[in-house]
Amino acid sequence: MQIHLFCERPDLFDRFGTSASRIEDLLRRVGEGTDTRDLVVAVILTSRGRGWGGQALAERWLTPAFLARARWPRSRRSRNAVFPAGLPPRFKLIRLHCGGQVDPYPACHTSRYRFTWRFPSFEAHLGHLFAHELHHFRRHHLGLHPGEGEVAAERWAHARMRELGSRIELVRRPPARRRWARRPLPRRVLEAHARLAGVLPGTPLRCTEPSGRVGSTVTVERPPRRGAWRMAVKDAAGRGWLVPLGYLDKLN
Repeated sequence: MQIHLFCERPDLFDRFGTSASRIEDLLRRVGEGTDTRDLVVAVILTSRGRGWGGQALAERWLTPAFLARARWPRSRRSRNAVFPAGLPPRFKLIRLHCGGQVDPYPACHTSRYRFTWRFPSFEAHLGHLFAHELHHFRRHHLGLHPGEGEVAAERWAHARMRELGSRIELVRRPPARRRWARRPLPRRVLEAHARLAGVLPGTPLRCTEPSGRVGSTVTVERPPRRGAWRMAVKDAAGRGWLVPLGYLDKLN
């Protein structure tokens, strides 16, 4: 794992209460147990803003040429992109951005996924952010955590930091999503579902669609799903149509 640290001003280390060597050691400890040979990490410390954020570009291979087209830390004086030396020919990338206008630690922070955490130190905060993005790297690059998303990444990051002895507290969980009640289907649609129950692809049906464009006989292309009010059928010429169920019936 390559780690590249971009610090806008040297006094930011004192503001955050850390150093370049401690940040590198922290990220390597969080990454222990994960195959990070193909990973490049960019840590960006800025003096402006309160924003914290991370991004894991792990779904496809990147090259050094990608950095010329993507957002990358820029020198405050020249405004030119500062490209690290010695990048591998292809890699996966994690970006971590830390805004310098932060409250004194311990401090509470609400993530964009509506988890509120209480971090005892800047390093615990940074380690948690890196662990969250590392979860995405493990999923997309290493094939671990199949089907897991942002909420699972937040929980995995918390558990990983607890393994390392960090006392990060969960203050508030995101509210549970409301389940929308399914509206009942009209009676005529329910009757059509009962009338056409058991039809298979290729089954001929009688069609009474009033425009006459479909034809009087069609074949089932795809049976209707639960709650559907139309069915995919094919006419005699092989053209596909979506016909309301009320215009379809079995031949016998």
